[in-house]
This record gives sequence, structure tokens and C-alpha cells, in this order.
Amino acid sequence: LLSCRCLLDGREEGVSSTFLAPRLHPETLRFTVDAFRFTGEAQERIYITCCLKVTPGNQPPDVLNKACSFNAASRSWVPVEGPSAICGCCETRSQQS
Repeated sequence: LLSCRCLLDGREEGVSSTFLAPRLHPETLRFTVDAFRFTGEAQERIYITCCLKVTPGNQPPDVLNKACSFNAASRSWVPVEGPSAICGCCETRSQQS
């Protein structure tokens, strides 16, 4: 689902998974993921594990500290906050330093 701090699921045709913007609280990052079922899997539950990276609240978003989603209407990657350039690695999925 995530690579280079980009929500890749939303890049797939007909999928609307996204980070939600704007943030309601500075310490909260919300996202939605479309419902899905793994092929051949009868289980009705899945468990999602998240690894969180914490940064100071006053640190502006950058290429290493961001949350980007794919906007299907504009066919572009958009950050929850900060300039759109910070999402530049989302398409190539290569981490910039």
C-alpha cells in the first residue's frame, strides 16, 4: 500500500484510497482504504499493521516526511500538506534524500 510515503493503492484503476486532507488536528493523519478481499481467501477479516514515523510538529513536509495520494481526476500525486514537488518520487517509487 505504501512506498516512498505514497499511498500506492489509489493509483490503481477504480480505487479511491487516499490520505484525507486537510488534517483536523496537527497530530492526526487520516486515510481511507477501499474494501477488498484477497483472491482465494475465505477470511472476512484482515489486519493492517502501520509503521509510523514521528517528526516535530513544526517541521515542514519534505521528500522524506510527507503523505501523498494519487488524484485520479488530475492524474497527479498530491500531498496532504506542503508543495506538490515533495511527491515527485511517488511515480518512480524511488526515495529521494
